[in-house]
Amino acid sequence: MQTTLPFINTDHSCDSFEMILFNRNEKRFTVELNSRMTKSWRITKRGSIYIASVPALFNDAPFETKCAMIRWAEILVSSHLSRSKLKQECRTELSDIEKELWTFLKGDAELIRMRQVHQPDKHFRHTFGLKFDLKVQFDQLNDRYFEDQLKSFLRWGQHGSRTSYHTIITDESKEQHHLITIAGLYNHPATPEFALNGVLYHEMLHIAYPPKGGIIRRNVHHREFRQREKEFHHFDKWQTWLRTDAAKLLRQMRHG
Repeated sequence: MQTTLPFINTDHSCDSFEMILFNRNEKRFTVELNSRMTKSWRITKRGSIYIASVPALFNDAPFETKCAMIRWAEILVSSHLSRSKLKQECRTELSDIEKELWTFLKGDAELIRMRQVHQPDKHFRHTFGLKFDLKVQFDQLNDRYFEDQLKSFLRWGQHGSRTSYHTIITDESKEQHHLITIAGLYNHPATPEFALNGVLYHEMLHIAYPPKGGIIRRNVHHREFRQREKEFHHFDKWQTWLRTDAAKLLRQMRHG
């Protein structure tokens, strides 16, 4: 099965919010970095212009994350900040973007810190969990669905965490690598193998099928991505587990 590995943007000459807006000739709104904001972002109208206020840590966010923030603001500005006026397609896109931004925001300090990792081969060599070894599961999925074409470092998230994500890290030689972090929710003796494989397969798809649309219209979970996701052998079973048992297990981990 052919897969396309992602293009990693290494041109940082236009990765500031100001330059991205300038290159897009976007004059309807500006982006303000607010050091007092840490857990949310917002967009308001001041006179004739809209202001997107975002946490200052987004200044160090990856180029793609900044583009996603700008796209979020564009969608809302197009409807004069009224979500009810948006078409269903735009609502779905807005929701997907917000999930992506929340993923970054919840792991903000760690993600920024992990962008540069000294000797990642040693840093991420321990992949054993309470029940599963991420390396073993990754290799099995890689062989079955991706013809062993994917490469990524792997790690477990903090105990009780619920968000898994894929990001890019840079080693001491400036070489870039994929890193998949699996939520601590899955690192529990009661977690079934199909559930772990489901979320791991999902994050592996982010490597094989990167976002489409570039700066203008960035779609993380595009049609091809969603089609491939449903090829996972236990997709429906995993989705059912997420809706039912996952929440119970998470409460048990946090209060047990």
